Amino acid sequence: MLKYILRRLSQIFPVVFGVTALVMFLLRVSTPDPGALIVGQRAGGQQLTALRADLGLDLPWYRQFCNFIYGVVTGDWGQSYMTKTPVLPELLDRAAATIELSLLTMAVSLAFGILLGTIGAVTKNKLWSWLIAAGTSLGLSIPGFGLSLLLVTGFGVTMRLVPVAGRVGFELAPTHHTGLLVLDSLFTRNWSALVSVIHHLLLPTLTLSIPTGAIIARITRLSLLEVVSHDYIRTARAKGLRSKTVVYKHALRNGLPPVLATIGIQWSRLLSGAMVVETVFAWPGLGLLLVDAVQSGDFPIIQGIVLITAFAYTVVSLVVDVLCALTLPAVRYI
Repeated sequence: MLKYILRRLSQIFPVVFGVTALVMFLLRVSTPDPGALIVGQRAGGQQLTALRADLGLDLPWYRQFCNFIYGVVTGDWGQSYMTKTPVLPELLDRAAATIELSLLTMAVSLAFGILLGTIGAVTKNKLWSWLIAAGTSLGLSIPGFGLSLLLVTGFGVTMRLVPVAGRVGFELAPTHHTGLLVLDSLFTRNWSALVSVIHHLLLPTLTLSIPTGAIIARITRLSLLEVVSHDYIRTARAKGLRSKTVVYKHALRNGLPPVLATIGIQWSRLLSGAMVVETVFAWPGLGLLLVDAVQSGDFPIIQGIVLITAFAYTVVSLVVDVLCALTLPAVRYI
């Protein structure tokens, strides 16, 4: 196991840098010149040439990639073309918002997804099983953009129960310690800010939890349906073990690997920034930042987000594989 972990860790950086190099190449050959976007259409050619040289855009893409990687290693991720602010602090601040939203979303999705999936497998060919299967199909089929607009219109605009934009009320923002406003509100005992943060989290969390919880419930149900048909489950029941013991101690544990893999994929997707949801709710996370950066041709921001996303995917994938081996001893990695 240790050799496997070390080997996977050694693969993280080549994968991350390879993905970043590919994205940088595609940006250079497929997107408008950011220099022209900055100086405007009326600017002269000499001004544009000077700006491109100042930003390093006149260099070949592979030279730009080497400069970017050197900056990442030395802690200088460059400056945003549009805001002229350092990229790394901006990404860290936006990443905190995305992490907070993704953690709450995964907690809600896991609680309901595994519970409903287990109930659906235990009550096979019964009403509850059919209802859960239909509900998960419905949750997966609803477009995220449409669901976001429905929730905003219904709960935010019409009934005015919860806010529809931002992370916290402007006058209630807690003192920053971790960047996670729930924790910051608790640390500073700012209860008004805590209530405001939770209210702002409700709609985006619900929007993301419905499809995420639905796919976790579906994979849990299918995995358990396969496991409960094995001989050792019938043997456990023949020994007189209680149904709960058979399900939770034997079936659920052996059916976890596919569920863990699904959780890893969904969490990686959330960590990379759920662009549609963050855009609709004006959630200041990586997804919204990426949309703005693509529209403005802000290459340093795009490159930084791609680097963080690729790193998150590889790390979460490694953690999922290790958890699969720990929960199911039969799994072995070479």
